[in-house]
Amino acid sequence: MSSSSTSIINPSLSEEQWVKHIRDALHHGIDIETPVSVHCVPESISSAKPEAYVPHHVALGPYHHLRPQLYQTEHPKLAAARRAQAALKLPAFDRTAGLLQAEEAKIRASYQLHLEVGTDTLKWIMTIDSLFLLDLLYRYKCSEYLSNDPFQEIVMIPTASKLRSVGIKLSLATGGIKTIAFDKKTATLKLPHIDLDATTEVLLRNLVAYEMISQRGSLILTRYTELMYGIIDTSEDLKLLREASIVLNRLNSDNKVVELFNGVFKSIGSKSTASELDETIRDVNEYYNSTRKVKAYNLMRKYVYSSWKFLTVVATVVLILLMVLETSCSILSCPRLFNTA
Repeated sequence: MSSSSTSIINPSLSEEQWVKHIRDALHHGIDIETPVSVHCVPESISSAKPEAYVPHHVALGPYHHLRPQLYQTEHPKLAAARRAQAALKLPAFDRTAGLLQAEEAKIRASYQLHLEVGTDTLKWIMTIDSLFLLDLLYRYKCSEYLSNDPFQEIVMIPTASKLRSVGIKLSLATGGIKTIAFDKKTATLKLPHIDLDATTEVLLRNLVAYEMISQRGSLILTRYTELMYGIIDTSEDLKLLREASIVLNRLNSDNKVVELFNGVFKSIGSKSTASELDETIRDVNEYYNSTRKVKAYNLMRKYVYSSWKFLTVVATVVLILLMVLETSCSILSCPRLFNTA
C-alpha cells in the first residue's frame, strides 16, 4: 500500500500526513496541559440545522480559514490586520507570526480535531485572524457600539401573558444576562434587551453549543435561552416583551421568534444549571403560585379535574338508575307502588 494512500483512520488524512503528525508529536512533545477550547459540534446538536454551525461570511481559525467559498473575504481580513497593527502599534507581522509559532503546541492542543496544516500555514492563519478580531473589537470600542450581552430540565416559568394575568410586571434590566432578577416587592421581572435579526439564531446556536461542550462553570446563556423559550409562547407574549423594550424583533414575524427559541431549545437536549437564573425562576414561580387566581385553579385541577373519571362513572350510574326507574314507572303505577295518591 502506498504511503500517500488515504488513511483508514481519517479519510481526509493521508497515511504520510498521519506518520508526520505522529513523528512531530513524539519528537517535540505533546501538550497535555492545555485544555481543548475549540470543539467540533457533535452531530446530535448540529443535525437539526447543520448550516447554523458553519461560517457563511467570514472564516476564522484553521478549521474554516481555507474554505474556498469564503476565500473572497481574505483581502478585507488582510486590510483589517494592517489597521490593527497600525492602530495598536503591534510588532511587525513576521515578529507576531514568530511569537505565535512559539505557541504552536498549545494552539494545536486547544483544538479538538487534528489540524492538518503545517507550521507555517498555521502561524499565518492565526496571525491574520487574530489581528482581524483585534481590529473588529477596536473599532467597536471606538464607536461605543459594544453593548451589554444581549445575549431548568425544561424551564417551567409561566408565559409573559400568564405572568401579567396575576399582576407580575415585565421590566428592562440595566445590564446583561447576569442582571436578570425578580423584585418581590413590586412583582417585577427584569430581563435584558435582546435584538433579534436574521443572524440571531446562528449566533445563539453556536454560543450555546460552545457553552455546553466546554462545560466551564454554569450554563447561564443556555439557561437564558430556556427561560426565553418558556416565557414566549404566543404573539401576545412577544407583544408584552416588546412593550417593555425587552425584545426588538427584526424578523418581521412573531411566529419566527417563537420558532427561533423553540429550535435552539430543542438542540440543547440535556439539563442546564445556572444558579443565578435558577433563583430568579424559583422566586417568580413561588410568587405566581401564591396568587389567589392560581391557587384556585390548582385546587380545581387537583380535586375536580383529577377526579373526572370517578365523576363520570357516578354520573353514568345515576343516569342508568334514573332510566330503570322511568322504565319501572311506565310499567307499574309509581304512585300506587309508593302508596301515594
